[in-house]
Amino acid sequence: PRQRFLVRLWPRRGGDNFLKYLYTPAAKERIDRTLRDQVREVLDEILRPDQVIAFTFLEELPDRWHPFYRHKSDDEILGILEPYREAIEKDLGRPLVIDDETKAWLWEKFAESMDRVHAAIRAEAGDDRLILFWGRFDWFNVPMLQRIVKQGPADGVFIYVLKPGRWQEHVRVAEENGWPFFSQLSHNTGMK
Repeated sequence: PRQRFLVRLWPRRGGDNFLKYLYTPAAKERIDRTLRDQVREVLDEILRPDQVIAFTFLEELPDRWHPFYRHKSDDEILGILEPYREAIEKDLGRPLVIDDETKAWLWEKFAESMDRVHAAIRAEAGDDRLILFWGRFDWFNVPMLQRIVKQGPADGVFIYVLKPGRWQEHVRVAEENGWPFFSQLSHNTGMK
């Protein structure tokens, strides 16, 4: 009876990513509907729904949601962006080229997608449950995290430490920003 739960929502299919979510209305509708259905199923089916204290979207972001965050080559990135070129160029107001301005814009679009996903979760979960951003801290600097958590509908962060010795650093960032945080006890290969 004293247990509390964080529920990880996983509404995506293979190939879903933040660009498809933002630029393909049918994909956004399907993902948002699946998020609502997953939240509702948990809250309707669990014996004590008041013990569900938080929800999170996917895990270890940007992985699984950002299709090119690991790619370094401009040609690789352009290839991934190609299906969305027309919509991206309309949003940018210029031809698509990979430069620092475009990369910053793409990270902002990633954050915008997180705002929308977190808002969809919030709409179904209500205001009495936390929405936590489960980002890989190694991929996000503090201003990026602040953009997603402080300026968006997320309340805090899920801290999953992938490298030994980083726990205190991640906790410090959460505490300095006044964010609630949650973690798990795990022993991945880098922590054994």
